[in-house]
Parts: sequence; structure tokens; C-alpha cells
Amino acid sequence: MRFLLDTNICIYIIKQKPPLVLEKFRTLEPSEVGISSITVAELEYGVYKSQRQEQNRAALSQFLSGACQVCKFTPTPAHGAAIQTKPARAG
Repeated sequence: MRFLLDTNICIYIIKQKPPLVLEKFRTLEPSEVGISSITVAELEYGVYKSQRQEQNRAALSQFLSGACQVCKFTPTPAHGAAIQTKPARAG
């Protein structure tokens, strides 16, 4: 994976605006692009909040169906951060 997309970039791609972002995305292979499971949750939240849930659900489903890899969230990074702060707190 070369690129990890944030929520805003995913929205640009789904809405196909601005064109420059969409053009760049189309040059990439699905194996080169990923999004985090947290980004998926944020996109899902946007669908639930929207006035056009059915249309937005379809657009999100289409985007997620093979356009990129979804990186699963695990507690490992948070655990690593907790371990890293222990020496600093000790003093």
C-alpha cells in the first residue's frame, strides 16, 4: 500500500469533486490504496446523518467494493503508545 486515504479524500472521490483528486485516484491500483476502519466508521456516520441516506449508502458501498483496502483497527497502536509513555511518566 502506498497511500492511506483520510475521510476528506474519500468524500472527494465518492463525490467525484474536485476532478484532480479523482483523476489521481483512477491512476492507482486498489492494492496501492487503503483506508482505515476508523475512516470507514466516519463515512458510515456521514451516511446516517445525511438527508439522502439511500443514495449515500449506495455511493459508499460502491466505493468500498474493491476500490481500496480497508486496514482493520486493532488495539495494538494504543497499547504501544501506553507503553511508550511509561518511561516519560516515571521520570
